[in-house]
Amino acid sequence: MEETTIAKLTSLKSVVSSGEALSEELAKSFFQILPSSQLINFFGSTETTGDVTFIVLRSIEDVVKYSHDSIVSIGVPLENTIIELIDNYGQHVKLGEVGEILVTGSNVCAATICDGNLVLYGENKPIKMGDMAFIEDGNLYYSGRIDWQIKIRGHRINLQQIEELANSHPDVKRSVLFNRSETNTENRLILCYEGQIDERKLESYLADGLPQYSVPNVVARLPKIALQKHTGKIDRKATEAAYIENVKSSLESVNPDNIEKYILTIICTELCLPLERISVQDSFFHLGGTSTSAVITVARLKEVGYSITISQFLNCKLLDDVIQTIVENQNQIQISDINNDKFHTRPLRADDKSEVFRQCALAFLTKTPLDVAAGVTTESFYHLLESGWKYTLDSGVSLVVENNDGKVVGGTMLFDLAAPVEPSFVGPAEMVGNILNELELPVIEEYCKEGRWLDSFAEFTDDSLQGDENAMILYKLGQEKIRVGVEKGFDGIITVDAHPVTLEMDLRLFGYIEIKRVYPKFWVFNGQKPFDGLRDDYAVSFFGFGPSADIEVVLDGHESRKLADIKTDDGKKERCYLYYDGETVSGKVNINMRKAGSKLEHQGIKIEFIGQIELYYDRGNHHEFTSLVKELARPGEITSNSSYDFEFVQVEKPYESYTGANVRLRYFLRVTVVKRITDLVKEVDMIVHTLAQYPEMNNSIKMEVGIEDCLHIEFEYNKSKYHLKDVIVGKIYFLLVRIKIKYMEIQIIKRETTGAGQNSFSENDTIAKYEIMDGAPVRGESIPIRLFLSGYELTPTMKDINKKFSEITIFRKAEKVRKPIQQGHKQKDRQVASFENATENNTQ
Repeated sequence: MEETTIAKLTSLKSVVSSGEALSEELAKSFFQILPSSQLINFFGSTETTGDVTFIVLRSIEDVVKYSHDSIVSIGVPLENTIIELIDNYGQHVKLGEVGEILVTGSNVCAATICDGNLVLYGENKPIKMGDMAFIEDGNLYYSGRIDWQIKIRGHRINLQQIEELANSHPDVKRSVLFNRSETNTENRLILCYEGQIDERKLESYLADGLPQYSVPNVVARLPKIALQKHTGKIDRKATEAAYIENVKSSLESVNPDNIEKYILTIICTELCLPLERISVQDSFFHLGGTSTSAVITVARLKEVGYSITISQFLNCKLLDDVIQTIVENQNQIQISDINNDKFHTRPLRADDKSEVFRQCALAFLTKTPLDVAAGVTTESFYHLLESGWKYTLDSGVSLVVENNDGKVVGGTMLFDLAAPVEPSFVGPAEMVGNILNELELPVIEEYCKEGRWLDSFAEFTDDSLQGDENAMILYKLGQEKIRVGVEKGFDGIITVDAHPVTLEMDLRLFGYIEIKRVYPKFWVFNGQKPFDGLRDDYAVSFFGFGPSADIEVVLDGHESRKLADIKTDDGKKERCYLYYDGETVSGKVNINMRKAGSKLEHQGIKIEFIGQIELYYDRGNHHEFTSLVKELARPGEITSNSSYDFEFVQVEKPYESYTGANVRLRYFLRVTVVKRITDLVKEVDMIVHTLAQYPEMNNSIKMEVGIEDCLHIEFEYNKSKYHLKDVIVGKIYFLLVRIKIKYMEIQIIKRETTGAGQNSFSENDTIAKYEIMDGAPVRGESIPIRLFLSGYELTPTMKDINKKFSEITIFRKAEKVRKPIQQGHKQKDRQVASFENATENNTQ
């Protein structure tokens, strides 16, 4: 309504505001137009059947009095309602501090349905609202959603404030800021907006009004920001999904043979950017890259065969330099790892204590999610460091990194596991010590019974370092830690990684073996969950020392063998060598020593060809339907690079490779160097396609559906078995029509069934859907169907894995099929999964 129209509503006594935070500006405008009316600001949610707090405003003076940071107070609780403000540990916050709103009382509904599950509440059961507030002068003041409060590099950030700044630009209609992390290792801010302003100009506008650490990593303009149909509010999930889909669609069509674009695709995946947003003239860090994402990007490049070290990557000013460095490295046998011109390592000294303690405490208490969530204080952390200082100094293996000015900029504290160290966790650090001890002690007892072991007590970098320098120092420390351990005669290193950067480095770059993992969010300490505010997928991992040699598997004929794509269980695509049933799998296993002159003692070397089914809800148990083993070497020692030939003759591969919603069927070669403590293992995946011809019996399908005396429809398809590039031809006959049919559609549905009994899971994925009729058919009318399958990503029907069958079977066509060769191999009797493709008609 226009202001002039509203002003005529002189008899209007009260107006209610609810559903969104009421701004001070809007409330003042209300009283300028309707000075005789009162404005009631309510606050609540669905779970509280509406509202739980209120405040009555009668003038502009009230608005000014009861506003904070341009937001009007949400007042006091309604009758029969109790409001509490709690911290991450369920304790009441102090007056004036921000806490999460906890509601108890008659307004709490009995139950809600959340994600398809019934959640029971009750009058005396408090519920967390997910909203933050503080109390001032006896009134509640809204402070945003709990998921709007995040920490980046130790700084607390309110996402809502960044949105408000973006929305303040006259050329921005609306915006949405979301926090995303593809690698579960760091917060990554992405701002999507609807408006006319150029993306680069809005980035500059935000940079002028925000601290550097809170500027969004990505600013992306969308044609339209999604709104909820029933409320008109911004649909945050839909907007985020639209952006992510835009990123994925821009990356899926890239040909791996195009080295430049494929490298850019890997970088885009890590930075969550669409391919068209970057060019080879961009800088990785100007695009929003950080030390964490740099480490992971180098690891991802390494995984697909592109060789570049951390130092080389960080020294590249532009992405074009990254590409050229990788191309140059392709023809080199070995490349240097670190540039020693700027930083160098030396042993830890007694006079380093104060600076090491300061840097280490600052790094852990601002950057490690576990310590941040626990609220560990500087005093309690210093107490912990003091308990291990003597032993890390005496060990002779602890290191610090200095720059050219002699300033300590990082270090690693290590001690001999045999030393009588008893780390002392006190105060808030006690709960961190509890989770680390539960993780570490049982593994030490199992894996470290023999040999000499180093314990990586703490690793840190100075907070003054830039992102590229930080990553370089951590990488250098990781290298030097292994080098010193080998030189001092230690058999291995154990470390608990609670920080994302070191975790990714140890796992992906240094070859450490992850022995155990826990998820702190679900950890119970003294009857509570102190880390409940952490992400579900944030993990703390226990690692063992990496291998002294690398394993390489070279398949015969790999230069000419076809490659095929298959989805991994995280939804991405992976290219592997393609094999068929009955083909021989042969090649060479190379054991390459990491250091000249070193030796690798082993209890034997073997290679296995494995066909395996993995159910995602039961990841600990793998069901092998094929298992062949070849012994490559007897127990002994390797002192130089060695090669071993292998051959699995005419291997039976009865099923097609498949990755679905709840199950994965894979074939792979696994090389194992059996060691006294930790085996060296290398797995190489391959893709299997099963081929078939049209069967001799391929009957047509006829079926009838209907409602007695109202509707009688007959469906007919020309055959029951089709290949992946086939055409489904059929007809629909209307034999009796006495009711109105709104529409009719045909769907291609992929149905996946796994497990059995109570552990049975079924997933239906609609591949395609077309409306084939819109109107009122008459008796005797028919509709022809011609559906081309070649345009869809289908998989052959795998009906015999669980003795299932489907009405329509799809197969991969071959002009001539190799007759399967029966091999003596291990095959489980238990059949655990069925994957079906079906075409269905829906009528309404």
